[in-house]
Amino acid sequence: MKSKQVMKKAKGIKKKGSFWYSMLRIWVWYFLRKFYSRIEVSGIKKLPATGPVLLLANHRNALMDALLLGCINPRPINFLARSSVFRLPFDGVLRYLNMLPVYRERDGWDSLEKNNGVFEECSMRLAGGEVIAIFPEGRHHQEEYLFPLKKGFARIGYEALVNNCGGVYIQPVGINYEKIQAYNRRVYIRYGDGFMLEWPADYTEEDLPKFLSDARSKATEAMKPTIIDMPGGEHYPAAEKFYYRWRKNWMKIWYEHWEDHFDEEKKYESDPAISNIVQHHFVEQKADPYGLRRLWALGILLFAPAMVIIGLLLVLAKFITSKITKEICFFGTNYFVIWLSLCTLFTIFTVFTLSFSLSWWQVCIALGGMAILFNGGARTMNRIGLWFRDRE
Repeated sequence: MKSKQVMKKAKGIKKKGSFWYSMLRIWVWYFLRKFYSRIEVSGIKKLPATGPVLLLANHRNALMDALLLGCINPRPINFLARSSVFRLPFDGVLRYLNMLPVYRERDGWDSLEKNNGVFEECSMRLAGGEVIAIFPEGRHHQEEYLFPLKKGFARIGYEALVNNCGGVYIQPVGINYEKIQAYNRRVYIRYGDGFMLEWPADYTEEDLPKFLSDARSKATEAMKPTIIDMPGGEHYPAAEKFYYRWRKNWMKIWYEHWEDHFDEEKKYESDPAISNIVQHHFVEQKADPYGLRRLWALGILLFAPAMVIIGLLLVLAKFITSKITKEICFFGTNYFVIWLSLCTLFTIFTVFTLSFSLSWWQVCIALGGMAILFNGGARTMNRIGLWFRDRE
């Protein structure tokens, strides 16, 4: 079960461009906090501080899922992504961002053999004590329930165990969106209770199928409590209609009474007759939890120029997104990426223009003022949007 060569390679893995990677992560996180009105995270302390970890997440919003996980996690993450996106000129960029291709049946049976090299690379990184994130459903989807998990993550864990990794911790995480395609909405991310993936002492290689199947079953049970897991199949339309009626209240109180409400959710799934979910209301601790409304006028007055610019860039980004997006599941990702790109280009253009008439320290002061205006304008827009959506 040992592989000294793999362990040696794992210890020799070098972090390339960590400074620029960190700067990019900060830049993306800054705009994520402006694009979404609220990003709530619970249970993140359950993620082990050290050691190999396989991070399993549901996949409802294309690249946005990876961006959120990459920004909120205290540890650097390696991502597995579908191979079709690893094309020139993006191949080098994606690999620079610690992303590895994974091949699926739809890519052709011949391409599946390439996964052996990917699994070996993942094995080395896990042996080096790194974190690898994978979306085990194998596809992104709009439905709010967990699709059947693929066994690829378990195979990666097995390869690491074969190479004397000891044990791999399986960390489930759920990403829940108030509304996937829209600006100024809430995102709730919950880390669940994980488990250690270990090779049983009495198992032989013939027991590998059972090992993979058991790992998938455990992961499924661990992931379900982290997401809005509606009944699937023919019951989904009715459940979706029912959930929509109380979604707004549920989203408002997530960070205050998450577990209590989630218990009611589970009762409804098992037997709607025993659930009090329709009558399950919560009293807010503050009448105006998103900021004093009487200060909005002051905020609008102070940050009006920034709000106008942000609004124009959002409108332009949404227009471009609507023209280039062919599949609705990519709308949210394209919307954010285009808006982020427009904001970045606007910042670069402003710096370039100011540099002709101001000294470097004056340009720095001007940029600081712009950052304050942008932050205040985005925050004011977010709070106003929250209140208008949450008002009774």
